[in-house]
Amino acid sequence: MRRSLAKFRTEAAGHALVGMAFVAALAACTDQSTAPTALEQDESGEMTVSIALSKAASASISRAEVVVSGTGMVAMRESLTVSGNSLTGTVRGIPAGSTRLFTINCYDAASQLVYVGSASAAVVAGQQVTVNITVRPAGGSAGTPSLRVSSTASVLRPTYGVGTTTITGEITNGGSADATGVSLRLRARNSSGAAISEATVSIGTAASGQSRLFTASFSGTCYSSATNVSCGTTYVARAEYTLTYNEGADIAGSITVQ
Repeated sequence: MRRSLAKFRTEAAGHALVGMAFVAALAACTDQSTAPTALEQDESGEMTVSIALSKAASASISRAEVVVSGTGMVAMRESLTVSGNSLTGTVRGIPAGSTRLFTINCYDAASQLVYVGSASAAVVAGQQVTVNITVRPAGGSAGTPSLRVSSTASVLRPTYGVGTTTITGEITNGGSADATGVSLRLRARNSSGAAISEATVSIGTAASGQSRLFTASFSGTCYSSATNVSCGTTYVARAEYTLTYNEGADIAGSITVQ
């Protein structure tokens, strides 16, 4: 018995779905010693989908599907299971053919298409085939980043007295293109709104559909905001920021330090 195998893998080149692995196998089996039956001549394959989602993608996707179509076959549409930060599913009985189109569609709670991507490949028994699918936000303007800074940040304060307060937050690019030259200027303020310290963080590139953590340190700040603490006026309560990047206008906002 001879077994032929073709494998397919797609990656989210647009980074809308992070760490996406998409594997399919086409297997055909014939017996050389006897005349093959109709079943044995049916070269069909099985595709297993396993996709790890970014935080931005998992927050908006309620359901998803994979569609396989092509000349000489009826389009095959299978739902994917959405669970936490992953999509999984299987498509069986994919016919061999010179052109097969693989499409991933992701929808939100209102059944609006929010992520989509597709690519074609020849399904040939006995050959290894790689399929790269670029999955991007469906509603975004082509080539446009969309940056957002988290409204809260975790904090590491001085153990005692005056020292360095370090905050960690997140920048998310929900657009359909990478943002380059990303930089964050922050000004720490106390609970009364008075400016205490400043910091600048260079992010570099924020890829489409991905989130980047940033860390900013403010020197000369206090460990406590208690009224009986002499340095309490330098306790960091929030940080105002200006986010700059090459592809768009500056973005201003405020982060609550938790």
